[in-house]
Order: sequence, then C-alpha cells, then structure tokens
Amino acid sequence: TTVGEIGALFGKDGQGMSDVGDGLKAAATFFGAKSVGSRFVFVVDNSNSMGSGKFETVMNELVRTIDTLGPNQRFYVIFFSDVAYPLFHPQPAYDLVKATPENKARLRAWLYTVEMCLRTKGREAMEKALSLRPDAIYILGDGAFTDDTANMLTAPHNRRVVIHTVGMQVDERGRKQLTAIAEANKGSFRNVEATPAAKAMARQNPIKRNNTRGPVWGIDLPLVKKK
Repeated sequence: TTVGEIGALFGKDGQGMSDVGDGLKAAATFFGAKSVGSRFVFVVDNSNSMGSGKFETVMNELVRTIDTLGPNQRFYVIFFSDVAYPLFHPQPAYDLVKATPENKARLRAWLYTVEMCLRTKGREAMEKALSLRPDAIYILGDGAFTDDTANMLTAPHNRRVVIHTVGMQVDERGRKQLTAIAEANKGSFRNVEATPAAKAMARQNPIKRNNTRGPVWGIDLPLVKKK
C-alpha cells in the first residue's frame, strides 16, 4: 500500500475531500455512523486477520472521514493488536491533533507505515481513547476482543462519550460483542465489508503481518526462536 494509492480513491495526493470539512465542522461520519462534536478518536484493529482488503478499506475510510473534518475539530487514531499503537507511533502524539491540512497529510503518511500483528487486545487502546475526553469514539474490528475490553465497556458507567462500533465482516460472536458495546454507550453498530478496490490494493501490495516481535510493530510478541 502506498500513500498515493490511499489518496487515489479520494483525489490527487489524498486531498480530494479536504474542502468538504467546511460544511461539516460540527460532526464526523465513519462508515455511515455520524457523531456531533469536535473531538473524535478512532480505535482500529490491526490484527493479522485484517487482511484481504479489510485493513485497506479501513485506511481509506479513515482518510475520507478525517479529510472532512474542519480545522477546529481534532482527531486521534489508535491501532490495537498485541498492544495499543497510538497516533504517529513510534513517535506518538500525546493528545488529539487539530484537523489541519498538515496533520491530515501526516496521518496519510503514517498510515502507510502501519503493519498488522498477532492478537486482538483492546483494553490499553480503549483506556487511552477514554483518557482523551473525546465527544465520540469509533471502534472497528473484525472479531471479538481477546481480553476484557468488552466487559470494561459494557459495565455500568457514567461516561458521556458516545461509542460507535463497526464490524469488518465480523462473525456472530464479534457482532454480539460490538453491538453490546454500542448499546451500552449510546452508539450504533454496523457491519461492513472490504471494498473491491481495497482487495485489489491488498493483492498488489500486501501489508506486512507480524507473528514475532519487531522493532516498531509487534513489540509485545515473542522473539524469533533461534534455530
């Protein structure tokens, strides 16, 4: 996947949707789920099962969604698999960033570097997301969490933040879990599929999958076994 390929679906150099934000300064829409506000966090599955165009579909939708935000809105993206990978990892931003043309361009460049990893542990990512005090959180995954994230998010609480959930070709167990999370947090659930363009992109330039520890991605996975 290249930055140009991600941007190609939305205009030259990924800027095709940047002017739409002028009319949508009070909201964001991600895979059809609309939230009113100015602070948005996207928590996205980058586990190894997100292949076959699933991950590329999400990256394209992230670009489209964030390109529609105005400069007075802020965003943050967190990937989760073996650990949480915050925005601009391995040199992370510590708070939401303004949706300026510069930060949108930086996001597109960073998405090009993201790799997939084993596991689907979401608690650390959700704790980070909630700490940022957003107006809305979008969670996207292609299966159920493998830790206690769902229990944490469906337990009684007094949070005001809206949490929408999106399943990427999710199975029945994952659908039930994501639906319960959305219902417990004033949000909505929807199931989506990889697009044909994203599937083609994945075949041409597959994103690396990590089964063992790497220096930047898969940092909590086991080391390669010596022969």
